[in-house]
Amino acid sequence: METCDETLLTRQGSVRGRKLHVFNTVRMMRIRSQWQRDYTREEMNKVVVYITTCGILRRVWERCRDTVELLKAHKIKAEFRDLNIHPSYVEELADRMRLDKEDRELVYDSLPMVYVNGKYFGVRSSFFECILICSEQIKANFALNEMELINPSTLKGI
Repeated sequence: METCDETLLTRQGSVRGRKLHVFNTVRMMRIRSQWQRDYTREEMNKVVVYITTCGILRRVWERCRDTVELLKAHKIKAEFRDLNIHPSYVEELADRMRLDKEDRELVYDSLPMVYVNGKYFGVRSSFFECILICSEQIKANFALNEMELINPSTLKGI
């Protein structure tokens, strides 16, 4: 007669061993997710821009410079995180983008990256489009307010 221990053994090990392996895997995934930073809470009401000042990467540097100038021209307060000065920001951005170890070189190709309230806002092209749309709306609202001030119907009583 077979004992209970013999029937629970398979090629991949015992059923109890597989069950513990699955349990430990799930436990480790929960622990890892607890250690991930909550950027939305940390960066509430903030604009964070990842840039580089490394002139060797000419096109990337020009994109970063244009983005910084645009933000300053529109008087938008932002926190600039320069990957060239602080290498820890490279790891932070790669973790934020959820890149694997071998793909971390791609971080510099995607600069500048803009985050608003801890959420990804876009790269340079989408950022420029949004600023242009917002500035056009502001100009349109300003023009409407001026028209209300100089409304001909209010001048009839004068």
